[in-house]
Amino acid sequence: TSTPTGEAIVVILMTMAQLENRIKSEKVRQARLQRSQEGLFNGKRPVLGYDLNPDPREAGHLEVNEAEAEIVRLAFKLYLELGSDQEVSQRLTDLGYRNKAWIQRETGDRLGGGPISASVVKTLLTSIIYIGMQNITELNETTGKKDKIQLEGCWEAIVDEDVFHIVQEARRKSLHSRHN
Repeated sequence: TSTPTGEAIVVILMTMAQLENRIKSEKVRQARLQRSQEGLFNGKRPVLGYDLNPDPREAGHLEVNEAEAEIVRLAFKLYLELGSDQEVSQRLTDLGYRNKAWIQRETGDRLGGGPISASVVKTLLTSIIYIGMQNITELNETTGKKDKIQLEGCWEAIVDEDVFHIVQEARRKSLHSRHN
């Protein structure tokens, strides 16, 4: 880098590395989009109520874990009764329920399995995964902004769609009343 030629070579190598990184990123984004359009699950972390299909040929297909699905259904029912993430969390904890536990494939470490906190309840109650749908983010070529698109998943819904939307409306009303 002490000569102009050496400095130019370093700049060219950095530019090529950046280009390669952007190409890889675009390929990953395209693969995720393709999987989503096929209805496959793209998440790395397992979701409470579902198990990842262990068959590599069926990767992305979620299977209902009936014991956990009952916790999810109960959370929706409790929210309609109690109207608070914190109270639902406390009730589920009092009943002895725990969050999803799993073993990480790469390391073999046991993860999750903690208490069902209010933030877990919020995530659970607002996730469209439970009605058999998924969100994907797609870049709008004309505006340059990212658009959220909902696509159907290839897994069975755990929560009735009407119940899901009733809970979302109750959450909106609750949030609105807390701000005024």
